[in-house]
Amino acid sequence: MSESSEGKKSESRAGSIMDDSRRILRYVMPGLVFAVQAGIFIYIVYPEKVWEQVETSGKDGLGAALASVLVSGALGYICATLHHGWVRLCQHERLPWHDVGSNILDHSAFVRKLIKLGLYPARSDSTGLTRLDADSLAWKDWYCRVEDGTIAKAVEAKVESLSDQAHGFGAARVAAVFGTVVAGWYCFIYPNVIVDPCDNQFGFRAVAAVAFSLAAVVSLWLAYRRLGAYAQTVFELALEEAVVKDRELPPPY
Repeated sequence: MSESSEGKKSESRAGSIMDDSRRILRYVMPGLVFAVQAGIFIYIVYPEKVWEQVETSGKDGLGAALASVLVSGALGYICATLHHGWVRLCQHERLPWHDVGSNILDHSAFVRKLIKLGLYPARSDSTGLTRLDADSLAWKDWYCRVEDGTIAKAVEAKVESLSDQAHGFGAARVAAVFGTVVAGWYCFIYPNVIVDPCDNQFGFRAVAAVAFSLAAVVSLWLAYRRLGAYAQTVFELALEEAVVKDRELPPPY
């Protein structure tokens, strides 16, 4: 066996390991965000009680930490599912919030442009092209061109990496919202938590905890939008260049 084939196999194995690690992180990160978000919220509101709990936990704290890492994967998967469900809800034009993030990783306008330029076969209903139809058409063409080498493997890896990161931040945003809700319920509604009447700074700490949570959720939302837009731009530029080159036409810009 030649050295070149061995090198290709080694690169393939390394790429597979990186893909698996990236996807594991994509599902583990939201669960960790949930735990960290809730923990910091509770610590800001009740710092003394959190320290007391940490000191009394002792050796059991290590086991709890390991268990939380295992549970975070399942929780991350749930958050990712809810994130995808919310994105799908945003696409329904009859709903009042359909414009909130509905254009992220949406290739409808791109496919319509290629049809208008004559780079894709014309459709009688191209103006009413649904997002599902456009995404299916674009991704089918993308993978065919990756397979025949028209689109470089490095570009495919970059797009997949950006897409995984974008969806990871989207799921982490959902986890941050749930972490805030759970921590708020524990701090302000849970009957066994009694506020010390002599604690004059409780109101300030409560406002600070809510402000921190809102900042975290907004930051994750902005990161999702930014990475999603970046992945969409790279995907569409690479696919358009491949289509133009295939048709032997000058670039339309």
